[in-house]
Amino acid sequence: MGFCIKDFHSTGIAMKTGQHKDGRQKKDKGILGLQVDFFLPVWRRVLLVGVCAGWAIVEFSAGSPVWGTLFVFLSIAAAWQLFFDGWPQ
Repeated sequence: MGFCIKDFHSTGIAMKTGQHKDGRQKKDKGILGLQVDFFLPVWRRVLLVGVCAGWAIVEFSAGSPVWGTLFVFLSIAAAWQLFFDGWPQ
C-alpha cells in the first residue's frame, strides 16, 4: 500500500494556515509565542516576568548595559503578552 495525496489530505495535515483541526481560527501568539496553555496559571506568568526583570538587574549590576536592556525589553514584552494583551479570555 502506498501513500497518496488523498491520504495526506484526509489526515488533517494539509489544512489552511491559521486553523485548528476542528476548523476554529487560531489566534496569533505574538512574537514571543507565550500565549500557550502552560502559562494559564498566574504564578507561572508572574515568575517568568519576575525572572526576566531580575536578570536585567543582575546584568546592570554586573556592568552589562546591553544585556540588561535586552532583558528589560524581554520582561516588558512578556508582561504585555501575558497580562495586558487580552489573554487568557
